[in-house]
Amino acid sequence: MALATRPQVRRVRTGHWPRPTLLVPWVFGIAGFLLSLWHGGRPSVWFDELATVSAIDRSPGELWHLLTNIDAVHGLYYWAVRTFSLVFGLDAGALRAFSALGAGVAVAACHALARRLGGENFALVAGVIALILPRLTWSGVEARSYSWVIASAALVLIAAHRAVMSGDGAGRRPWVGYGGALFLATVLFLYSATLAFAVAAVVAGSAAGCRRAQLRRVGISSAAAIALAGPVAILAATQRDQVSWLRWPGWRIFQNVLVDQWFDHSYLFAAAAWIVLAAAALLWWRGAPSNPEAVRWGLAGALVPLVVILLVSPIVPSYVGRYVSFTVPGLVLVLAAAVSTVARLLPRPRVAGAAVLTVLVVAAIPGYLWQHSPLSKPGGAISATRRGTSTTTRGRATACSSRCSRAGRGRRCRSCSTVSRTSSAA
Repeated sequence: MALATRPQVRRVRTGHWPRPTLLVPWVFGIAGFLLSLWHGGRPSVWFDELATVSAIDRSPGELWHLLTNIDAVHGLYYWAVRTFSLVFGLDAGALRAFSALGAGVAVAACHALARRLGGENFALVAGVIALILPRLTWSGVEARSYSWVIASAALVLIAAHRAVMSGDGAGRRPWVGYGGALFLATVLFLYSATLAFAVAAVVAGSAAGCRRAQLRRVGISSAAAIALAGPVAILAATQRDQVSWLRWPGWRIFQNVLVDQWFDHSYLFAAAAWIVLAAAALLWWRGAPSNPEAVRWGLAGALVPLVVILLVSPIVPSYVGRYVSFTVPGLVLVLAAAVSTVARLLPRPRVAGAAVLTVLVVAAIPGYLWQHSPLSKPGGAISATRRGTSTTTRGRATACSSRCSRAGRGRRCRSCSTVSRTSSAA
């Protein structure tokens, strides 16, 4: 009679230190927060940020009236940052600290997304790229919702991947999670609804055996999320005049897509990133990428929403570089896969990968320093000279900002360059 073998018992760590896999996202998140927080109050405040001050320096009833008449698309952000301002005040540094917090969450979420798709080493590369990507670092010093929009987009892709990989035995819960994430992202920023097309594109390119069932689940979950966000979209459609200044950029669209939308006018970083992407694309054409799953999700998350918006924009002008910030997580995945691919074909891949990342970090430094300089915002020279009257004092809005009565309805005050209490920027 054979003796029964003793089952191997996995030893569980009982120390006080958390597992490295749980600690690394926190490290990236804190680093992203601190990088955005450094001199965050130094850049001059510009018109869009003054609109944030104008909106949140109101009573709840006044803010509700603003949202139902002018600025519904920013409702969730305004309520969140208003709550934050009750503790930390209304000055530029405090409002941008809320965005810096969102940037930290976005970096951590990009790392978590990359870890799901490519493992620990790939996630480290993606985390570094998210830390230095100019559009993401810009969002951390902008008192608007963009950093949180990027974080919510990463959450949508995480939830979508979890739902797609869950299989039939997991039931509806993963798909409810995906729908909830898409609803949150859409309410925060309406353009994020186009991520549903990205998820559908990934599923459409999957194995034929489960494609039809998965597409049906994607369609139902996405339709439910967008329907729940429908009241915000309908209200925003009635407030279309807020973005009546939008125009199709013409030939400038090439500069906007290749440089501005992801690299925030950082030509040096854009050149380095496109060289790495071009080299990787050539290698991918000759053979499969080292992280095919990450490349599929990244390309879909970065390009599919962009294509949808660009196709609509000649008819209904909708495109602005910063408005596609929610595609950043997809770009992080593609750029991380490109760095990994290039490094694998060079001697000593780990050293080569570190060298490529170092080049990207160095290329990002000038743009990062400019983002934190006093004149980095549009109209910075004018805003800087008026800073004493157009921002805030001791955590309270001055009479010549959100409470300015010298501007007519929907018009900008010539003295302080803000909008009256009855209007706000898009």
